[in-house]
Amino acid sequence: MAIESSAAGLAAERATKADEIALEECIKQMEEETDVLLLHEQGDRNFHMTIARMTGNAVIVSMVEALWQQRDQSPMWRRLHDHIYRCNVVR
Repeated sequence: MAIESSAAGLAAERATKADEIALEECIKQMEEETDVLLLHEQGDRNFHMTIARMTGNAVIVSMVEALWQQRDQSPMWRRLHDHIYRCNVVR
């Protein structure tokens, strides 16, 4: 929470029109992924990484990347996503 909220605040202060467009594209991608029940949320990752890059702070970018890598390698997250995917496919 501390990393993402700090990154979001800093990114908001430095946002350009191009950044806003990039975030809109990420949101569009997330909506499309939700519509087709994709297991890998690349749009969500892109959204958070775009915000991190908008800060202009390499340490924040590195920390956000590390958090995503930890999540990807976590057996708990894999099981949770598998469960959510199976539940949504059955509907």
